[in-house]
Amino acid sequence: MRGSVISGGELQVSGSGNLEMSVPAAPVMSAKEIDRLRVLQLVLERRLTRLQAGESLGISARQVTRLCRAFLREGAAGLVSRKRGRVGNRKLPTEIEAQVVELARRLDRNVGPTLVRQRLVEQNGIKLAKETVRKILSKAGLWFPKTNAYQKE
Repeated sequence: MRGSVISGGELQVSGSGNLEMSVPAAPVMSAKEIDRLRVLQLVLERRLTRLQAGESLGISARQVTRLCRAFLREGAAGLVSRKRGRVGNRKLPTEIEAQVVELARRLDRNVGPTLVRQRLVEQNGIKLAKETVRKILSKAGLWFPKTNAYQKE
């Protein structure tokens, strides 16, 4: 076929000698990404301007242009977030969380996050914020905030 373009897969010869195209699995799209796809299709069909599309999606016209290019280049996969499935940049390594919990268990049961934090710096050289230590201890069930007896009802 002249002028036809095959994209998104590889041509392979099967055991019977026929050409078959293996298509990679389509990425799972969120509802927000599906909405973007519908709006971008309207833009590419020229039934909606980029400015109108940006207003309906809550993004700028420039970002609509960028998404249109990604859609034309990669198809629906170009609209899927590349951050999905990755660990966040600010996630604390589990080894450090384990050290905090271990230290808190070695210390007295009534020790709070402030003292655990100080001992972490002294003994292990690990500097963490008091709130970070408090969250780790709460998650491990080692710290419960004191209830205020003078709270207004």
